[in-house]
Amino acid sequence: MNLRPAPLQSDRIAVERARIDFLVQRDGLGGAAQWVRHTIGIYRRAVLDRQHYASRPEYRRGFIQSYCAFKAWLGCVAASSNRMHATAHE
Repeated sequence: MNLRPAPLQSDRIAVERARIDFLVQRDGLGGAAQWVRHTIGIYRRAVLDRQHYASRPEYRRGFIQSYCAFKAWLGCVAASSNRMHATAHE
Protein backbone atom coordinates (compact mmCIF):
# COMPACT_ATOMS: atom_id res chain seq x y z
CA MET A 1 0.00 0.00 0.00
CA ASN A 2 1.27 3.47 -0.89
CA LEU A 3 1.12 5.76 2.13
CA ARG A 4 2.64 8.80 0.45
CA PRO A 5 0.13 11.38 -0.79
CA ALA A 6 0.09 12.17 -4.48
CA PRO A 7 2.09 15.31 -5.25
CA LEU A 8 0.12 18.47 -5.83
CA GLN A 9 -0.41 19.30 -9.47
CA SER A 10 2.00 22.25 -9.30
CA ASP A 11 4.67 19.95 -7.84
CA ARG A 12 4.09 17.43 -10.62
CA ILE A 13 4.36 20.15 -13.26
CA ALA A 14 7.62 21.38 -11.73
CA VAL A 15 9.07 17.86 -11.72
CA GLU A 16 8.09 17.23 -15.33
CA ARG A 17 9.36 20.65 -16.39
CA ALA A 18 12.73 19.82 -14.81
CA ARG A 19 12.82 16.52 -16.73
CA ILE A 20 12.03 18.32 -19.97
CA ASP A 21 14.58 21.07 -19.30
CA PHE A 22 17.23 18.40 -18.78
CA LEU A 23 16.28 16.75 -22.08
CA VAL A 24 16.35 20.07 -23.94
CA GLN A 25 19.86 20.70 -22.59
CA ARG A 26 21.02 17.20 -23.47
CA ASP A 27 19.15 16.44 -26.71
CA GLY A 28 17.92 19.78 -27.99
CA LEU A 29 14.35 20.93 -28.44
CA GLY A 30 13.58 18.37 -31.14
CA GLY A 31 14.88 15.47 -29.08
CA ALA A 32 12.96 16.61 -26.02
CA ALA A 33 9.76 16.99 -28.05
CA GLN A 34 10.21 13.49 -29.46
CA TRP A 35 10.67 12.06 -25.94
CA VAL A 36 7.61 13.96 -24.67
CA ARG A 37 5.43 12.66 -27.52
CA HIS A 38 6.64 9.12 -26.92
CA THR A 39 6.08 9.38 -23.15
CA ILE A 40 2.58 10.81 -23.63
CA GLY A 41 1.67 7.67 -25.57
CA ILE A 42 3.15 5.39 -22.93
CA TYR A 43 1.40 7.17 -20.07
CA ARG A 44 -1.94 7.24 -21.87
CA ARG A 45 -1.81 3.52 -22.63
CA ALA A 46 -0.68 2.73 -19.08
CA VAL A 47 -3.54 4.64 -17.45
CA LEU A 48 -6.10 2.96 -19.70
CA ASP A 49 -4.69 -0.56 -19.17
CA ARG A 50 -6.37 -2.11 -16.13
CA GLN A 51 -3.41 -4.48 -15.76
CA HIS A 52 -0.91 -1.63 -15.42
CA TYR A 53 -0.22 -0.11 -12.02
CA ALA A 54 -0.73 3.39 -13.52
CA SER A 55 -4.45 2.67 -13.69
CA ARG A 56 -4.65 2.15 -9.92
CA PRO A 57 -6.19 5.08 -8.00
CA GLU A 58 -3.02 5.89 -6.04
CA TYR A 59 -1.00 6.34 -9.26
CA ARG A 60 -3.56 7.35 -11.86
CA ARG A 61 -3.76 11.03 -10.89
CA GLY A 62 0.01 11.48 -11.07
CA PHE A 63 0.22 9.89 -14.51
CA ILE A 64 -2.65 12.04 -15.78
CA GLN A 65 -1.08 15.19 -14.32
CA SER A 66 2.22 14.37 -16.01
CA TYR A 67 0.38 13.66 -19.27
CA CYS A 68 -1.33 17.07 -19.04
CA ALA A 69 1.97 18.81 -18.24
CA PHE A 70 3.57 17.17 -21.29
CA LYS A 71 0.66 18.14 -23.54
CA ALA A 72 0.82 21.73 -22.28
CA TRP A 73 4.57 21.88 -22.95
CA LEU A 74 4.10 20.56 -26.48
CA GLY A 75 1.39 23.17 -27.04
CA CYS A 76 3.72 25.95 -25.90
CA VAL A 77 6.53 24.67 -28.11
CA ALA A 78 4.20 24.46 -31.11
CA ALA A 79 2.80 27.96 -30.48
CA SER A 80 6.29 29.38 -30.11
CA SER A 81 7.43 27.64 -33.27
CA ASN A 82 4.41 28.97 -35.19
CA ARG A 83 5.08 32.53 -33.96
CA MET A 84 8.74 32.29 -34.95
CA HIS A 85 7.80 30.90 -38.36
CA ALA A 86 5.22 33.65 -38.95
CA THR A 87 7.67 36.38 -37.87
CA ALA A 88 10.34 35.04 -40.20
CA HIS A 89 7.97 35.35 -43.16
CA GLU A 90 6.75 38.90 -42.47
